[in-house]
Amino acid sequence: MLGYAIYCSVIILILMILGYIDLKTLRLPNALTLTLIALGLAIHLTGYGFCSFGSSLAGAVFGIGLIYGFNFLYMVFFKKSGIGMGDAKLLSGLGAVFGWPAVFPLLFCAAIACLFMMLLQGKYKDFASIIAFGPYLCGVGICMAIYQYWSLNS
Repeated sequence: MLGYAIYCSVIILILMILGYIDLKTLRLPNALTLTLIALGLAIHLTGYGFCSFGSSLAGAVFGIGLIYGFNFLYMVFFKKSGIGMGDAKLLSGLGAVFGWPAVFPLLFCAAIACLFMMLLQGKYKDFASIIAFGPYLCGVGICMAIYQYWSLNS
């Protein structure tokens, strides 16, 4: 169980740092997002992961592919990028950590949280503004890491 505690702690620490950096700079550094992807894939080879290595690899591919797909559709209709590729790498890292079945629910929950916060802040009138989406993905990822740790220990 100590291995899972350390793994979850490292994931949460990386996500907290990523969320803070994105909130302040609107950027997600490759050094941390790629580390999250590598950690998620590597840990599943040891048996300490939350899913199989195949699910982890599929989650990494599905995570980045989903954001790229949304961005492609947005570019077709609006002729500009709709989401940063740092967010794609972050979702890929979350997919690598939690497996492919978690990717869409993580993205959905982060989008709902982001929309809710925009409505609370009164930013719903200006949907063209730039929003740091990474902190919402990180927040949902932290919640998922805590949930996974608790479910493994019960």
